[in-house]
Amino acid sequence: MEKIKSCGCGCGILLIICAALLVSLLTQCTSNAEYTNTSVDTLCSEFLSNTARAKKTYKGKNLIISGNIAVIQEDIKYITLYSVEYPNVILEFRVKSKGVKKKIMQLDTGDHITIRCKCTNVSSDKGYKFDIISME
Repeated sequence: MEKIKSCGCGCGILLIICAALLVSLLTQCTSNAEYTNTSVDTLCSEFLSNTARAKKTYKGKNLIISGNIAVIQEDIKYITLYSVEYPNVILEFRVKSKGVKKKIMQLDTGDHITIRCKCTNVSSDKGYKFDIISME
């Protein structure tokens, strides 16, 4: 019985192909995710009416949120949006992508933006927390 010799290249190539397929699938899943349209005022109103219900409704969900920028943190790790009607509710958006950071560098406090994001937490003392997926 003869042993089959391997140059080692086949496994490496197969690994690269599998990694490329995985990245492609993950990108498709993110871009095909369902989003719910909402506004800063709607989120704030629901938060003040019943924080527990707001948490159950939005935590873990993909959202499209339109609103005005309140704060752009100096290191651009976070931005916040505000509601004139509900100034005490905080909506904080974590910036993870260099592409989004570049877009934010072109904006000013008060600018109206639309954000695709995932709600990561809702709490009575900290308001809403989101991870930004993309921004328009």
